[in-house]
Amino acid sequence: MSAEGQQRLLNKVLGELESRNIKEYRRSVADVQKHNFIVTRRGIRKGIRQYLQKNFSDKKTDFYLKPQDINAALKAVDKEVKALIKNTGNEIQKLSKGKDSQYYNLITFTDATVRATFEEKGSSRFDRIYQMYSTDLKEIGTVLAAYLSQKFGREVEGIRGGNIAQLSHKEFEGIIESAVADAIETALSEEEKTTLAAFKSFLKSRGVDLRVVRNSKTDEMTVGLFSTVENQEDNAASKKRLNKLREVLLEAIQHLEKTEQAFSGLPGSDSFQSKHRKKIVKKTVKPFKKLKGVTVKTEDIQIKESSGTKKTQKKGKTTLTKYSRGFKNKGVRGGLNLKGQSAASKPLQLIGLINKELPKTVQKNMGSPRLTNRSGRFSSSVEVTDIAITPQGFPSIGYTYLKNPYQTFEKGFKQGSADLDPRSLIDYSIREIAIKFAIGRFYTRRV
Repeated sequence: MSAEGQQRLLNKVLGELESRNIKEYRRSVADVQKHNFIVTRRGIRKGIRQYLQKNFSDKKTDFYLKPQDINAALKAVDKEVKALIKNTGNEIQKLSKGKDSQYYNLITFTDATVRATFEEKGSSRFDRIYQMYSTDLKEIGTVLAAYLSQKFGREVEGIRGGNIAQLSHKEFEGIIESAVADAIETALSEEEKTTLAAFKSFLKSRGVDLRVVRNSKTDEMTVGLFSTVENQEDNAASKKRLNKLREVLLEAIQHLEKTEQAFSGLPGSDSFQSKHRKKIVKKTVKPFKKLKGVTVKTEDIQIKESSGTKKTQKKGKTTLTKYSRGFKNKGVRGGLNLKGQSAASKPLQLIGLINKELPKTVQKNMGSPRLTNRSGRFSSSVEVTDIAITPQGFPSIGYTYLKNPYQTFEKGFKQGSADLDPRSLIDYSIREIAIKFAIGRFYTRRV
């Protein structure tokens, strides 16, 4: 890939990354997906132990706990810990036998462990799980505070259940890692020559900790009631890895702008300008190659193509489907049979359905800290232009908006801001509309 093509690709990855406001990604994407949930007596006790070790380990204070004191504290709240396990299991069991039983599956229920799945339902699965145990966790904090107050002979304040254990994501499969994986996959969705493995190899060679990119599927989350101390440490490490990824992308882009020298080990398709230049060079040197005794040296003039057409299986070849407003399915061999399928499986129909609601939905979602609606000019300009199917089989919804003057608020531009970035507002609005059509997992991209 040429330096120009690499720069375009890296800018696209960085743009996708910056367009994902982590809080909104969590609320509109991650939290509503299927959740696998686990809570164990051992996990809660670990949270209590780590909290006490962190906050009561200074021998110079009056609030010092020896190892045996911590064991005694664990024993003092064990009744409440067991009650949390039992009550959580009972609550999920009721749900699994109720009117919405298809959304809840109780897998394991013992005195020490509860495992369950919360299927996607259109509302936050994360919040629903939290409701299962929140009262019992609060009680653990209250009993622990009372025990320590009695031990020290004075009131011990600030001990709450959330200081002990939190509903946390499995390590390296959290919100940040999932958002990064989705951003990279979206950016690479139309780069047929640049595989995810090749791109990750490039990042690794630049010093990026690849644990920042979730290595498992991102259409479901695994959460559990884990140690708050450990969760805070994991979150800090994830943010550090994310910042490193951003730095590497920016440095690589700046290097390409300054030197115009491409990186080795980063294959991909050429841009239109690059293809045009290569064609001219190829045409120019062709007569000289026929001359005897003449050696012709040029840059790499082999054109690397990226497909923007239909993903079908034909003699082992894979291409990418893209449906736009001007596309017509004329029953071409290998075309899709749209009869009897849902709106989510009819890309052309889906474009129309989303566009019908998109301007008013964007306008509704505007307001501080996002862009503020004044004239309706921005919201009325937002439009879905096409729906592509990624190599992994997920819809990728392309949209546009009035870039002059609003693109200035995108991250990386003059007035760039995570809150004001139009892409996060539009992504949130599209997802709000898409819930009605049961699309499942999909991506959005500004074209």
